Amino acid sequence: MALRWGARLLLVIALVVITDLALQPASAVTTRWLGTDKVEHLAAFVALTFLIVVSFPGLPRWLGGLSLLAYGLGIELAQANMGQGRHASMADLVADGLGILLALALISLGKRLFHAQQSEKEKASPEGEASTLPGNRTYSALPPPASPDLASSLSKYSFVALKMIGERTAKAIRFGAAIKPVSVSVDSQIVFIRAVTFSPA
Repeated sequence: MALRWGARLLLVIALVVITDLALQPASAVTTRWLGTDKVEHLAAFVALTFLIVVSFPGLPRWLGGLSLLAYGLGIELAQANMGQGRHASMADLVADGLGILLALALISLGKRLFHAQQSEKEKASPEGEASTLPGNRTYSALPPPASPDLASSLSKYSFVALKMIGERTAKAIRFGAAIKPVSVSVDSQIVFIRAVTFSPA
């Protein structure tokens, strides 16, 4: 958001400066920063196109470019009517259009390179690691490791249960009792063992 508003501020400043320079009398323009006015037109509209794309990302690029071209045409018409050594030039308008097209081409190329780089990173990521789900949630293809405390408890109480079954079985055989099986239930990490009971046959 801060970048967008910063670009908008720069866009307004650039439009004011370019308009002021374009509408000054020809005698007041004594320095050519980039050699010729055609190169200056090209560079100015490249910068304006970048600024308008960053300032208004939801605006269709062709519409932004067309708006800048209309702005350039307005400057040429104003120069044709102001006199003072200024005159309209189709070559200037062509340079404006070339600057817009160059900027749009560079933006499109940069976007394609960025998406290609992102695709390469996704393909290079190893399988089994965390993957991204919609909503920026992640999941892991590997199951979580078992709790060492739970595994230790199961091992310990299983031995106790087997020992109790053996003892009760021996007593049942000795007294001719009917055996009710031992039941073991696990709740989280707590193991409960119900005692074996028997009744005379």
